[in-house]
Amino acid sequence: MSLQQKICPACGHPNEMFAEACKNCGQVFGVPVPHWAHYYRPGVGAPMAPIATQTDGFAIASLILGIFSIASLCICLGFVGIPFGILGIIFGYLGLKKGLQRGLAITGLVLSIVGLTFDVGYTVVLAIGVANQPTTTYSVGN
Repeated sequence: MSLQQKICPACGHPNEMFAEACKNCGQVFGVPVPHWAHYYRPGVGAPMAPIATQTDGFAIASLILGIFSIASLCICLGFVGIPFGILGIIFGYLGLKKGLQRGLAITGLVLSIVGLTFDVGYTVVLAIGVANQPTTTYSVGN
């Protein structure tokens, strides 16, 4: 090391004496070095990238079908949501067995069970209401 070089406190790279920042890591001279900077060495290893996780199609399908089951109740078509709820429960169970995204599978399963329960209840109340509706016959001419 010559006297004309400034050593970077973060990465140890030699720089010109009057440099304001390290050419290697960009650390500004005169600024305190963060505690984690000593663990980071530019050019060593691969750059950090998000870790790709495997997705579970059953869990995602269960979540979407559970949402559809509840949404069908909100638009007053509870009987339409019954198949969505049943399929959501099946896919949620399969997603739990697969075990890749347990949280998503459990959420889809709960939404599907709640949606199916309300959809069946709404359909029963609707059927009872239609069955007990009084019928009137109108006669024309008398």
